[in-house]
Amino acid sequence: MTVTRDRVGCGSADFFDIEIKGSGGHAAHPHQTVDAITVASEVISALQQIVSRQVAPNDAAVVTVGTIEGGSASNVIAPSVKMSGTVRTLNPDVRHEIPQKMEQVISGVTSAFGACHFPLKQ
Repeated sequence: MTVTRDRVGCGSADFFDIEIKGSGGHAAHPHQTVDAITVASEVISALQQIVSRQVAPNDAAVVTVGTIEGGSASNVIAPSVKMSGTVRTLNPDVRHEIPQKMEQVISGVTSAFGACHFPLKQ
């Protein structure tokens, strides 16, 4: 007897790299800078909302920021941050939607804080 199942056997794994650019400076003058590290932390938090608030609960998806790199000294506000991660999905439609959602979130957050970002690479 042969049993066939109409289910996904493997999820997709897509990778991304983001660089957030602000304007660094001395930590004694934060008002004269755009702190890329604080902007990156807001971006990471906002990216987590994509799966929990913009993807249907029955469509499995995970957005993971696996690396973050920025700053050079404890008394200097970082001018840029590099982040990388993965997006894992089971539904092909969700797979195609998430990069657009990520771009909207990243653009909105960076714009709100006066920073910019390089386009997502996928």
